[in-house]
Amino acid sequence: MPPSAELAEKYQVAAQFIMSNPSYKKLDFFKELIAQGEIEAQISKTMRLEQASEAQDLVSKGGANGKLVLEIN
Repeated sequence: MPPSAELAEKYQVAAQFIMSNPSYKKLDFFKELIAQGEIEAQISKTMRLEQASEAQDLVSKGGANGKLVLEIN
């Protein structure tokens, strides 16, 4: 889902939707940006691994505005 232009303007930020097939080169590039504090992941929800089915439903229905994290304990 593309970011809201209205919210980006309201909070005076640049928002961009990126979708790609990861490669080691791309992952290393983003790892450096994260390490430098240039970008950070938006986490919408953290759930237990046992809730994976519920998590998939949430993502499929567009209910996760950001990354959904599954905890493995």
